[in-house]
Amino acid sequence: MTTLLTGASGFLGGKYLDIIKEQSDENYILLLRENSFARLLKELKDYPHIELVKGHLQHPDLFVENHDNKVVIEKLKAVKKVIHLAALYDFDASKERLYKSNVIGTQNVLFFCEHCPQLEKVVYASTIAVSGDFDGPFSEDDFDLGQNHPNPYAKTKFEAEGLVRNWSKKNPSVQVDILRFGIIVGDTITGEFQKGDGPYYFFKNIGNLFAKVPSLSLLNFVPFPFEGKSIFPLVPVDFAASALFKIQKLNHENLKCFHIIAKNAPKMDVFMEDFLKEIGRPMKVISLPSFRPIKTLLAKSLKVFNIPEALVDYLYFKTKFINRYYDLEFGSESRADYQDFKSIFFGKAIDVYMKRGER
Repeated sequence: MTTLLTGASGFLGGKYLDIIKEQSDENYILLLRENSFARLLKELKDYPHIELVKGHLQHPDLFVENHDNKVVIEKLKAVKKVIHLAALYDFDASKERLYKSNVIGTQNVLFFCEHCPQLEKVVYASTIAVSGDFDGPFSEDDFDLGQNHPNPYAKTKFEAEGLVRNWSKKNPSVQVDILRFGIIVGDTITGEFQKGDGPYYFFKNIGNLFAKVPSLSLLNFVPFPFEGKSIFPLVPVDFAASALFKIQKLNHENLKCFHIIAKNAPKMDVFMEDFLKEIGRPMKVISLPSFRPIKTLLAKSLKVFNIPEALVDYLYFKTKFINRYYDLEFGSESRADYQDFKSIFFGKAIDVYMKRGER
């Protein structure tokens, strides 16, 4: 079995590599850009079942640099599985960059799949952000329910997942797995994380907030922008990678979608209160209503702390994610539990941003 993997240089991809280095004897081909090639070539030199190939997702021919290498071309023809993890996750990126990376990149991967005569399976890393502002239960079987998407990242991932779903309908003999990951955070053992985005935006600025507004320390509550009933759908990176490894080995017909979210994911107020307790400032968190003037003021205020305005919309979403299929396959006990990893998660963030300073 030969598997083509994109996105191996990313946060999730790197953790997935740790698994396949030790737990898989299948042959892997990693599609890498020039800037990641040398580092991973050195890192993987002792793993002969993992091969690196230069290419670029945004080029219609992913492997244009390898046309004169007949050995590589023959190996690519033997690919039976494609795992597409590569994507641009950046709230500050332009619409054009996000579209090229997330939509055109996925389109080009699917075009490559059309030319794999032995292809049996395609695995696509999506995101729960495709649910947009949908108000209500959103299951793995749901996709386009008329929801809006507040930012280009969510919109482009929605379009890319649509491409995968349409491709699956045209290629019913190929198994397709779509994994909608929650907000990927640090490892459950070490807390290590790669980028200061998502909830880390708040962690790295909360100290500044108390410093700039010292009167907050006198209160027993703090107002915060969020929907009172919303769940914070976290997923630790090691659990996300483990779920990917298990799901990519499943056999089934046609397309199957999975929501990958931690067990007992907290409501937003619980999450913030847990963090405030960890930094020694226990207080009640009160939800601010989502009136337009308040949201506009909040967006401007968050800019002071370098927090993207798009996060304001996310904080007010009312979507309830249903993850039936993962639990049916592997049991809910196999999911990482927020109660088990929250101390490590918060502890690492505090160590990086409030003890040693922002990195």
